[in-house]
Amino acid sequence: MMGRRLIVWSVENFCTALVMGCVLVVLGGLSRTGPDDIPNDFVLAASATLILFMLESGYLITVAFFGIILRGKVGRWYPLIAAGLFFIHLQFRLSNWNLHLKLSFQASGACTAFLCAYAGGWCLKRWTR
Repeated sequence: MMGRRLIVWSVENFCTALVMGCVLVVLGGLSRTGPDDIPNDFVLAASATLILFMLESGYLITVAFFGIILRGKVGRWYPLIAAGLFFIHLQFRLSNWNLHLKLSFQASGACTAFLCAYAGGWCLKRWTR
């Protein structure tokens, strides 16, 4: 069971980083040039940067604690916990961003973390039946 939780947790966080990489590209203004002008490598680079942020800020460690170890105990609350942790960790890391961009990125990140955690919980429930 712990191995399945680890696999689902890893996929959840990879998907969160990939989606937030796309959001970072859009919020960064690169989408104004048109979708054909954005190289696919840039989206992957933005996603890799977000994975490094997740490692460096401690987000992955705190989410791992709730997502892998306590997932059975916190159950339905885990998507809200993941969203809240994403929001809180970004609060400390984005202190020099302008307020509009910061709130947009935090809100989209919290929603993405919530949706990925919810989908992961649904998949884990189906997988363990």
